[in-house]
Amino acid sequence: MVLVTDSKQSAFSNQLSAISFQQSAFSNQLMRYAHATRTAIGSKPG
Repeated sequence: MVLVTDSKQSAFSNQLSAISFQQSAFSNQLMRYAHATRTAIGSKPG
């Protein structure tokens, strides 16, 4: 029982760290997109 619980918990924490990795990759993309948008807007004449 203990082994099963441990493996379930480690699978769960693996999932959690995968999710947080995806979130940070997503926010990095958002920041890059926002920067590109700001640069494009700033370089428009007028």
